[in-house]
Amino acid sequence: MREVVTDADGRFEIAANPIRLRGLRGVSGPRFLMFKAGHGQWRFKGEELWSRTDVTMEPRWVMERRAWAELTTTGATIVMPTLADSRRLRHLESFIYVGYRIPASRIPRLTEAWNRERVALGIPDGMRPPWDRPD
Repeated sequence: MREVVTDADGRFEIAANPIRLRGLRGVSGPRFLMFKAGHGQWRFKGEELWSRTDVTMEPRWVMERRAWAELTTTGATIVMPTLADSRRLRHLESFIYVGYRIPASRIPRLTEAWNRERVALGIPDGMRPPWDRPD
């Protein structure tokens, strides 16, 4: 697991991370957890145009697979839509995927950004980030 932040232009790069699969059949992922105050869940640029019903377009899964391939080779553009104030709290509460259990100490910048958004939305102290919960 790595925590990275964007540069002044909003770009980031994740270096290759070779893994050994001793005795394992496979690995799921990668999973990307991205947070920007006032913005929604990340998606690939143009993803909202990938039609599920337009028979003249390639199937959605083909377009998604292509986007992931580009991400791992030449790079891809990821967007995070701006949220209306009324949706910011709901996004903050549901931000994390089920199953993540990451100590806040391993992702301090994400935890700090999440806490700043919590304060900006008027949520009192004591609400822990969803990933920093005891089992």
